[in-house]
Order: sequence, then structure tokens, then C-alpha cells
Amino acid sequence: MVEIKFIGFIAEKMGTQVMKVSLKQPVKLKDIVEVELSKDRAIVLINQKRGTLDSLIKNGDKVMIMPVVSGG
Repeated sequence: MVEIKFIGFIAEKMGTQVMKVSLKQPVKLKDIVEVELSKDRAIVLINQKRGTLDSLIKNGDKVMIMPVVSGG
């Protein structure tokens, strides 16, 4: 099972903060998370390492998708 956590406005777009999905084989993250996100607006972490929506995920992975935070 893959656990995907959504933070901030991305959770609002997805309608949930956590999604759990059981996979039969590795798939691209974008095939599960069907929301439009540009890479300059979102950070993808897969098992605490930087990834993208094109990254392959498999059962056992922990994914977090959060907005880019900026400030001064």
C-alpha cells in the first residue's frame, strides 16, 4: 500500500489530506494523483527524497505533496 499525504491548497484540491492506494505494480504518481500541479508550485517527496509526478511509486512508499513555501 502507498500512503500519499497532501498539504495546504493541494489537500483542498484533492478533497483529502491522506490517500492510501494498493498497487499491483509500480505506476507513475501522476496516474494516481490526477490534479494539475506545476513543479514550481509543488514539492513531491517520495520516501523523504525529492521526486516528481512522473516518478514511479510502489507499495510501501510514503509520498508527500506540498506547496512551495516562500517568504522574506
